Amino acid sequence: MPLVPGLIELHKYGILTCNSQPFEKSSEFITGKGWVQKRQRPYLHFMLPTLHPDIDIESVDDLIESLFADRSILVSVYSECDEYDRTITSDIRFRWRVAPLTTGRDCDTYLFRTNAHWNKETVTICRQAKTSKGLLKKAWQECTFFPYTSAAFLTPHTNQCGSAKDGSNFEAAVAMRPVAIGIMARKWGADINLQDLLLRHCKRMALTSVLKVESRIGRQHMNSDGQGSSGCSE
Repeated sequence: MPLVPGLIELHKYGILTCNSQPFEKSSEFITGKGWVQKRQRPYLHFMLPTLHPDIDIESVDDLIESLFADRSILVSVYSECDEYDRTITSDIRFRWRVAPLTTGRDCDTYLFRTNAHWNKETVTICRQAKTSKGLLKKAWQECTFFPYTSAAFLTPHTNQCGSAKDGSNFEAAVAMRPVAIGIMARKWGADINLQDLLLRHCKRMALTSVLKVESRIGRQHMNSDGQGSSGCSE
């Protein structure tokens, strides 16, 4: 599935993609320091609202369970607008389920969950040599890791979408209380289109398309002169 059409299809379900990389079996290129060879394992990081008039939280839970049941991928889930115990001296790195510290958020939807190992999920490996042939004699080095494998690695409260540069909260993000979900290919060498895989899971779980509804709501908020309202609805 091409990148942009694939993103549009996912957006129909209220999914906002944040970070990703495609499968790359092997690529060689030259830099100022010599030849570099790189391999990539695909991953996709996205967000999905849990408090939305057209996305019920049961559907979100069903999608999460469906992803965890898929043996071709590894999955990590956490609440974007909640804090978790990030005490490095505790066993937090090794725990696969962590409840948020926010009072009243005991719903399973907001638990940190993962089936990935906290420090072994490399997504990019590379090696470097002075010549192209010399690459074959070099060992592969771990370059980048799937970053959502432990609650200890999460940034503090309000991560990707919940905080502006001036420190104020984005009202829409807080109101919709999104969960962040990361998926990656379970095995190296697996040429998986994760956008397509996620779309199949959305359809299988019968998630509702929200684009037409959002367009209708947007038109309802337009003033008679065609200008949008400057206020935010509660």
